[in-house]
Amino acid sequence: MTATGVARSAILNEQELWREMVRWSGGLVHEQDGLLFVAGPSSYLRVAIRMDAAVDGVAALRRAGEFFDASEGGHIVLAREPDDTDLARAARDLGYTPAWTERPMALHERPDQSPLTRDIDVRVVSTPEEVLDYGRVVAEANDDPGERERAGLLFHDRTILVPHIAAFLAYLDGAPVSCAMTLVSHGVAGVFYVATVASARRRGLGDALAREAARAGFALGARAAWLGASEMGADLYRRIGFSDLGTTIVEYESPATGTTI
Repeated sequence: MTATGVARSAILNEQELWREMVRWSGGLVHEQDGLLFVAGPSSYLRVAIRMDAAVDGVAALRRAGEFFDASEGGHIVLAREPDDTDLARAARDLGYTPAWTERPMALHERPDQSPLTRDIDVRVVSTPEEVLDYGRVVAEANDDPGERERAGLLFHDRTILVPHIAAFLAYLDGAPVSCAMTLVSHGVAGVFYVATVASARRRGLGDALAREAARAGFALGARAAWLGASEMGADLYRRIGFSDLGTTIVEYESPATGTTI
C-alpha cells in the first residue's frame, strides 16, 4: 500500500473508530452531505468530522452547532491539518478551543514481537471482565479528561470482543497495568488506546503491547498499520518502525464542551 493510500485509509479507519465508540456508548451516528456526526452520552463522544473537503469550514461548523444544539450542545470538531486548515481557522474564530492533538504515523511491515512478552502476563482480551479491565487501565493511565470520561462508556460488556478488533492487556501481580488494541478496516489496522498506568511505566510495556496490537492487525489482513501519537509517545512508535504521515489531528472543543449529559 502506498503512503498516499495508507493516509487515506487511516482517515477512513479513524472515522470507523468514532462510529464504533458511539455505538458502544449507546449513541447516534448520523451522516449527511459530507459531514459525519456522532452523538454519545458525553460531550467527549459528540464529534463532527468533515468527510468531504468541498464542504466549507464555516458551513461545517454552523451545521455542527445546529446538530448538537438539538441535543445539549457541547461537542468536538475534528480537524486534520493541513487539509482542514480552513475548518481549524473557523473553529478558532468561533471560540472553539484546540485540545487533544496527535500526529498520525504509519507502519508498512509487521513489527517484531517484543522479547518482554515472554516474561510478563500478556492476555488477549476475551471476556467481559477483561473488557472492564481494559477500561480501568485507560481511565487510570490518561491525563486527558476526555479519555478518562470515555473509558467507562466504551469498555464494558462485550464491546471490543468482535472479529475486526483485537485487544491486549498486560498484568503485573494480577492487576491490569497496560493495554493496546487494533481495529481493522479499509485495509489498515488502527492501533488505539495504548496506555500504561503510572506505576508500571518505563518497563517497555507500551512498546510491547503496541507491537502486539499492530501484529494482530496485520494477521487480520491489514496491509499497513497506523496510530495517532502524542508528542511524548512519538519516539516510542518510531522505534517500533512507525513514520510520520505529515499531518496533525486536533480536537477542537466547543465553548460548551466538558459536561456529561
